[in-house]
Amino acid sequence: MKTAAINGQDVRKAKFALSAVAGVLFGAWLLIAICVPGVLRAVNLTDAQAWPSTEATIVASGAGELCSRSGAHSLRLQYSYEVAGRHFDGGLFEMFEANCYPDGRIGELVKKFPAGARVQVRYKPNSPGESAITVDGDLALARSQALAGTVFFVVYAALALACLLFVRLRTRLAAS
Repeated sequence: MKTAAINGQDVRKAKFALSAVAGVLFGAWLLIAICVPGVLRAVNLTDAQAWPSTEATIVASGAGELCSRSGAHSLRLQYSYEVAGRHFDGGLFEMFEANCYPDGRIGELVKKFPAGARVQVRYKPNSPGESAITVDGDLALARSQALAGTVFFVVYAALALACLLFVRLRTRLAAS
């Protein structure tokens, strides 16, 4: 049985390949964690602008800290409403990064939507159980999140591709 000696260049290639795989996985995570939720939220809110509205009652509202390191906070609202005599429950969970809203913004929103408050919600006409409640600036935030995430992902992908092409070119030049 032959054994191949591993030289320094093979180790570097293996490390680079591992780094490339980690980079691709990180890029996929960025796409899933940043772009997709923003796009889905923006599409839902844009569609919901054409839906009919009805009055709802806030059942519960609250804020929470998601990550003390990043300063991410959440706003949770639960509400109930009626359409054509049928009762429905809806909810909203929003995550806000610290740099998206100034300090105290989540607290202001919780005060704006206390339990028992009456608010307007929009519901999907052919499926009234699907509803949307809009927080001030929600659509603009969702659109900017989708755009920023997409731009970041495209730049990241271009840099990753450039690195891979550079290494391939360098490998070919070293081989000749």
